[in-house]
Amino acid sequence: MQDKLPELLAPAGSWEALAAAVQNGADAVYLGSTRFNARRLADNFNNDNLRKAVEYAHLYGVRIYVAVNILIKEKELEELKAFLKQLEEFRVDGVIVQDLGAARLVRQYFPKLSLHASTQMTIHQLEGVKILEDMGFDRVILSRELTLEEIKYISESTSLELESFVHGALCVSYSGQCLMSSMLGGRSGNRGMCAQPCRLAYTLNKGQDPKNQKAYHLSMRDLSAQDFLQEILAAGVSSFKIEGRMKRPEYVAVVTREYRKALDSILETGEYKPEKAAAQELEQIFNRGGFTKGYYYGTDHKTLYSKEKPNNWGVFLGRVQKLDKGLVWISLEDDLEAGDGIEFWTQKNGNKGQIVYNILINGRHTNRAVKGQTAAISSSVRPEPGCLVYRTSRAAQLKEAEISYKNNYSRKIPISACAVIRFGEKPVLTVRDDIGLEGKASCDYQVQRALNAPLDENIIRIHLDRLGDTPFKLTSLKLQLDGKVFVPVSVLNQLRKDAIKDLIIKRTAYFDDRALKSAENRMNHSYRNKSLQDTAAVDKLITSRKPMLNGYIDHLSFDPEVFTGLDTVSFTPSSFSFKWEQLRRQVNNIKDTGISVRLVLPAITRKADMDLLRNLPDELWTLFDDYQIGNLGQLMLLKEKGIDACYGSHTLNVANSLSLAQLAELGLKGVSLSPELTMTEIRDIMSRTLLPCEILVFGRLVLMTLEYCPHHNANTDCNKCRFMGTYTLTDRKGYSFSIRKKRISRCYSELLNSQPIFLADNMYPFHELSAFSWGLILEGLPYEECRQVIQIYRYALDYPGTELPRHLADFANRFKQNGFTKGHFYRGVE
Repeated sequence: MQDKLPELLAPAGSWEALAAAVQNGADAVYLGSTRFNARRLADNFNNDNLRKAVEYAHLYGVRIYVAVNILIKEKELEELKAFLKQLEEFRVDGVIVQDLGAARLVRQYFPKLSLHASTQMTIHQLEGVKILEDMGFDRVILSRELTLEEIKYISESTSLELESFVHGALCVSYSGQCLMSSMLGGRSGNRGMCAQPCRLAYTLNKGQDPKNQKAYHLSMRDLSAQDFLQEILAAGVSSFKIEGRMKRPEYVAVVTREYRKALDSILETGEYKPEKAAAQELEQIFNRGGFTKGYYYGTDHKTLYSKEKPNNWGVFLGRVQKLDKGLVWISLEDDLEAGDGIEFWTQKNGNKGQIVYNILINGRHTNRAVKGQTAAISSSVRPEPGCLVYRTSRAAQLKEAEISYKNNYSRKIPISACAVIRFGEKPVLTVRDDIGLEGKASCDYQVQRALNAPLDENIIRIHLDRLGDTPFKLTSLKLQLDGKVFVPVSVLNQLRKDAIKDLIIKRTAYFDDRALKSAENRMNHSYRNKSLQDTAAVDKLITSRKPMLNGYIDHLSFDPEVFTGLDTVSFTPSSFSFKWEQLRRQVNNIKDTGISVRLVLPAITRKADMDLLRNLPDELWTLFDDYQIGNLGQLMLLKEKGIDACYGSHTLNVANSLSLAQLAELGLKGVSLSPELTMTEIRDIMSRTLLPCEILVFGRLVLMTLEYCPHHNANTDCNKCRFMGTYTLTDRKGYSFSIRKKRISRCYSELLNSQPIFLADNMYPFHELSAFSWGLILEGLPYEECRQVIQIYRYALDYPGTELPRHLADFANRFKQNGFTKGHFYRGVE
């Protein structure tokens, strides 16, 4: 037997989906407003609907978490503050944030709001959780890539609630580390507008290998943890999350219902073993070639990806047997009903779908055919014999799901009623719910003696039991009748309505107060008593009017002469297996030229990576002039090594001055701003902060940081991988994206933009931004190109507004002929 179950958290992108979640057993629902959320393409909730959504959910004791999980621009901070005030007034049970500035607003001005860290924050190790714990977060949604072992390790060492996905779509990139949609089409996943380029087909190339593979290499199967919920529970996860705010309400209904059954079974019997019918319910409502267990048991490339087809597959129905006169005969491997959706997987014309309206068995019309029969259906599609057929939707399933939420109140709360009806007195009705709350009603009518038809229990029950348009059902009735008395039916009906209304008010208030009491407990925590600095109170740091020039490079094997013109070389190792004597010599040779050398830590460092970094020789933490973090958890590592101040990479996703204030408070002395900002947005930030900021003005940005391994995905033995192979993915327009492997204790991949940022021939406007440094991503460049890039930007820095010398102008023209981008400095993101 299980003493306590985790929260079942369901998605809602519309009112119908909210009702579907509540009516099918969700303990909590997460949703978004029409502003500030990562699913802006869903219907979402305006202010009026949001207030009603909280009232509706709280009536059932269901918690509401509002997603505010995007990066916030400087100009939006005041609007966000007003929005958060509304959420506090609505008594929402929590807010989910990505942006550090948004988190700062919540804890400083709205401490009653429970603060949840979005998976977009890329929290993937205990150290990151500890940082958030100290910042006042109450819950963290962990990166999907973590294993059960890693989650258990975290849960044993934190007081924060841990939330983890159990069902739904998976992003191929670490959430919060994807710029692909942003850079390719201006629709940012960090702003809730992802266009999902990962669901498109790409050709995987290995160098000049002619055996190129065109497939949906980045399209992942959906997660289903139905088979191992007890293991996730044992790992310490307190909230089981279903993905799907963009899904139809029928999807929310079916998935929530099946996971509710599973959790209830665990509570009652201590285990859950899904039957075939339950598994097929989930598969039928949506799947991409079956399901994956995600990363809970490690990275299994064979089951993670759906390379053949990126959208819904449905359930295998059968094969085409023959065609004749507008009819297609299908040899059925599963049942088929009129109204079902099917899809033919034709070899010549791709996948073609339709709704089945007519079914013939042996020439006779029928509404249903079963497995083993050969059914003829009318179709305009002309598939070849042997063609695979899938049932993409089942009409009966969708109808059942719709019925479950259509009237908003199909899930009934049991109540008991006590009616006191005495001669000469006012009648009184009391209703009591399942948690002991009472609603009462009386009226001015005085009970009369019955002349003909006295009241009896049957009459009273009939009228008190008319609760169809309410969330309640009458389970017991107690009467106190004073002989043969009479009360008009209209009075009984009004008593029922008034008592139910009173109970609804009390239930809603009770669950509103629950959120308030939870907030008061949080406010007693020590971090609530910390004095919070305003943005203007950040320690004053002297910023040079002239930016520094900072070059990022993944090796130090070049002659130091190539770096002439840089103020800083930022070393981004492709591997942390160093040859120490060589590394020491290379770093010191660069230092001898007057250039400072900085070690840049990767964006992703899981537990094993952090352990490896901790165990590296102490010399690593004194050899460099400065250090730069790629994720928040690395702050704790550096402090352990005696490094109290460091820089931050653009992977921290800083888009406003409040985020900078928060990072300054954590000990950062400089930050590289998000590459999704425009010139105007950068200028707005720089006018409100004293913390030194960097802007990236050259190089190929990392579009995705991912567990995806092209070497492994190409069915090649890992033991033969040197992890630095030349793999690329080429899209339908012919653009090629290089895949770079990095290794700490383990490998992960980085997908690079097909084109580099290049602005060297028009850098004059950037002088006005007051940036502390200009960042040049030099990784992967050959010696001579690296040298010339540094020279051209050095000239642009030293001689603002003047034309480039001929040799540098010629280089710029040659470089741009291969394609380039100006990033988001002039176009921005939605």
